Amino acid sequence: MSLKVVAPPMLLALAVLHLLLIGCVQSFPISARQVGFKPSKLVQGAATASSVKASEVAAAVPAATTASNKTNPAGAAPKQQNAPKRCNSKGFTPADGKPLLYLYVWAGVENAVGASAKKRFAGSNNEKDFVATIDVTTGSPCFGQVISEADVPTSGNEPHHVGLNINGTVLGVGGFNSWRYKQPSMYFFNVGSNPAKPAYISSITPKLGAITDDFFRLPNGGFLVSLMGSTDGFLVSLMGSTDGGSPGRVAEVGPDLSLVAEHPRSNQNIDNFNPHGLALAAPAINRFITLDYVEYRTTFKPVTEVKYRTTARIWDTQKREVLKVIDVGPQAKGLMTARYIPNGKGQFLITAGHGVLYVLDVVAETVTPIFDFNVGDGHCVLSAPFKNGSRVLVSLYETDQVQLLDISDLNAVKVLQSDSLPKSAGPHATVLAPGDKLLAISTYYVQHDHGQGYAEPFTRVNERSVRLFTVADDGSGFKPHPDVPFIDFKGLFPHKGIARPHGMAFKSVNAAK
Repeated sequence: MSLKVVAPPMLLALAVLHLLLIGCVQSFPISARQVGFKPSKLVQGAATASSVKASEVAAAVPAATTASNKTNPAGAAPKQQNAPKRCNSKGFTPADGKPLLYLYVWAGVENAVGASAKKRFAGSNNEKDFVATIDVTTGSPCFGQVISEADVPTSGNEPHHVGLNINGTVLGVGGFNSWRYKQPSMYFFNVGSNPAKPAYISSITPKLGAITDDFFRLPNGGFLVSLMGSTDGFLVSLMGSTDGGSPGRVAEVGPDLSLVAEHPRSNQNIDNFNPHGLALAAPAINRFITLDYVEYRTTFKPVTEVKYRTTARIWDTQKREVLKVIDVGPQAKGLMTARYIPNGKGQFLITAGHGVLYVLDVVAETVTPIFDFNVGDGHCVLSAPFKNGSRVLVSLYETDQVQLLDISDLNAVKVLQSDSLPKSAGPHATVLAPGDKLLAISTYYVQHDHGQGYAEPFTRVNERSVRLFTVADDGSGFKPHPDVPFIDFKGLFPHKGIARPHGMAFKSVNAAK
């Protein structure tokens, strides 16, 4: 006896629509929305105490790749089978008993797709994403060189931000696109046993959240991790949501690298919840904040309008509950970076997509604009405040600038130095080494391959490098590193292809160990 399986008409219709959406290659136009918000009380970024000419910076390093929609620039080295031999600094001891210093760089590969991808594109590959370790110890014979690589088991994750746990023994990394291939969203490396050679440990696949962004270390050795979207399936997308939609979550990772919870546990205060930036105040204040940036699925075709978010959330740290949702206003065009100011007042610096710096006060529960970078729409990423919270370094993605701000008086912020990188360099992640004398900036944000993205900044081709700068002892300025100012990730990994560096973390190690 034979059986016939008859699909209901609704399911057939859904299947047909699914095929139509997958095959859709039409580019939908989007009109640029000019944001005219100019806070009257802001200090304008045009007034700088000192400025370095773009030509002076550009002379120290190669020019950036010209921006285009090509994901394989002409002149890229052909792929080879074996990894190149890496510099070995084993046995090197810094002078004067100073520590060894390593820079971990979480990177992906051009045109990479996940192993489960049902569709292949010209030039696509399955080269695994990886953490590159760069020796940045002063005086090391391997200074500025890659000394090791460590893969995750998957590819096409679109590597994003990273974080070290409080003990400095575990590096957590995450990917923006992991959810697209049903891959884990978080991966962890052992950087305690042999800091010069990280070793992959494990991964986590959250149940509710996806699109891993920021890691923040917890006192118990675990992490809080912002997950910018949801894991809803395709059928749900036909009813108003989709993979990478809303709401996101904050994942809590235990010291044993298990998933403890996804917060908030209830569905209260989660409208437009797409958390990007995340930062904790001092323990006595018992507060942390998250910043909503964008509903990530709307940055892909065939969606025709990017849904930027404009809300900040104040949380009770111990209870992991949202206490207050503050809407900065439609002019914000996505909130991005959160950095705690170590002044004991419960204040955070936060940035928005329209080039304005704010202070969020978790005690007063207010958000106040304090500085306009005067660049129009622009994504800004901050370093951790340093020099007792009186200085902060900022990368300006759209205008290819790096600035040093004096924030000792939040009512009168000053630009101490402004440098211009080559056009389309795309400075993004901005991290300071322990001691605040070495700065690293990666020049890559996110690039939707194969024509899937339709709007800036998600289609922009960047330099794909790591730039190193020295910072003056008194925090008054910075300059390209005299020995290795520029590390080009396009040609360092010929066995994989062109690499895209994003998240970074410094680790200092006692040389006597």
